Amino acid sequence: MHRSSRRGGLVALTLATGVCGASAQGQGPAAGAVDAWFWSAARPLCVSADGTDTRCTARNGPRYTVGYAPDGAAAIAFVRFQADPTGNAENLEVATFRAMGGRWVFVRKVGNILGQGPGRIGFEGGRAVFTMEVLRENDARCCPTGTRRHAVPVP
Repeated sequence: MHRSSRRGGLVALTLATGVCGASAQGQGPAAGAVDAWFWSAARPLCVSADGTDTRCTARNGPRYTVGYAPDGAAAIAFVRFQADPTGNAENLEVATFRAMGGRWVFVRKVGNILGQGPGRIGFEGGRAVFTMEVLRENDARCCPTGTRRHAVPVP
């Protein structure tokens, strides 16, 4: 019995490590560019326990959602992670990417996207269109009931 408890703990630790070390793998052709941008952003996206900007590590637990334009030439990526892995706050960074010369390249970071989501990502007239769940006036922080529609230009 003691051995199976240990083995179960090892399996749980292995699974947790896998989740914490998540990458954009399986998120389509721009996955490598999304990974490269997140891990080596010009300005570090994470912070150390003393509040100093620092490069993110697997401990920051990034999770990716990537949407692609119908022509396959543009993408928008949503990356959720804990900038400070000692806390419980979750950060969101959004960026656009473009297929150029047979490879995907980072174009720009998108600001002012807040909430939970995205909902379904669509593309209309050169823009990525999606909704985010947002807090309304009397909502508990856990449970947003509002939505905000965004239309972000993609390259």
